[in-house]
Amino acid sequence: MIQQAVWYNCEISSARITVIEVNYDGERKMPAGLLYDCVDAELLSQWHKAKDLARDYNRTDFANAQQKEAILNELLGGKDANLWITAPFFVDYGNNI
Repeated sequence: MIQQAVWYNCEISSARITVIEVNYDGERKMPAGLLYDCVDAELLSQWHKAKDLARDYNRTDFANAQQKEAILNELLGGKDANLWITAPFFVDYGNNI
């Protein structure tokens, strides 16, 4: 969630330069390639949940397709019908996959 966004504008010569200063939470900093606090309580909670679901997925018998699909849906928030993932499957936070 974006906490605040402040825009600064300045002109240098004939070129216009726009600089943005944004304070993101850790979940937004990761995909943007910014430094983030990996022990942030919310991120740590996501990390543990994703690791637990990946462990459950990897331990579920291959023939139990319904259980595997349920785990992937919870982990990924939904998936295409043609998605096929074989164990072992590893994730950090379970998003940006």
